[in-house]
Amino acid sequence: MSRIQDDKRELQIANLFRLIPGTSRIGVDASDEEANKFELKSTTRDQVSTARDLGPKHIERWEQRYWIIGRGISIGETFDFNSFYFLSRCHMQGWYDMLTARFDADLALRNRLLDVANPFFADHDLKRVGRLMYDGMLLNDPGLPWRYVKQNGIEIAYDHAYTLRQLIVQFPLDTPLFQPVHSSVIQFVKGEYEPTISQSTAPR
Repeated sequence: MSRIQDDKRELQIANLFRLIPGTSRIGVDASDEEANKFELKSTTRDQVSTARDLGPKHIERWEQRYWIIGRGISIGETFDFNSFYFLSRCHMQGWYDMLTARFDADLALRNRLLDVANPFFADHDLKRVGRLMYDGMLLNDPGLPWRYVKQNGIEIAYDHAYTLRQLIVQFPLDTPLFQPVHSSVIQFVKGEYEPTISQSTAPR
């Protein structure tokens, strides 16, 4: 998918949820009137593209953002969304932890190798090698499985902007992690919504 197509989809999502689009490709995708930050993603496949050269700093940024992920199909020059999911930090934490465990293992290995090499290289050479090894452990756009999104996210099917803001109140970024987190749905009753979380336990 081209960057232009990606930008168009992000703008569609931002408009539907009444968010303020970001002004930089490397900054936040969107924000709301309360300065909450959002990652906006879209896909036509069974996984969601995330980021190139992904490392621990990405995780740190993402932990301070909500996610809105849409799935749909391309029709000519337009994109038709057929579902949207909201995920707060508590919903994404399982995926964050998996990535963090991999980074921690790679960093530990790098540090052991640098300790072994320390007596044989100058400091500036060690720093350069360390940098090269760090770059080598970065991930090239690891896909977020759509199955994970459906199992852990909350689908927003109607009244998107209103429901999003209610979910932010219910699931702030400091919400404790659910164990386990299962699929969630939004049920609408007379224009109001009642979140129903299937098979989930209470926050610990």
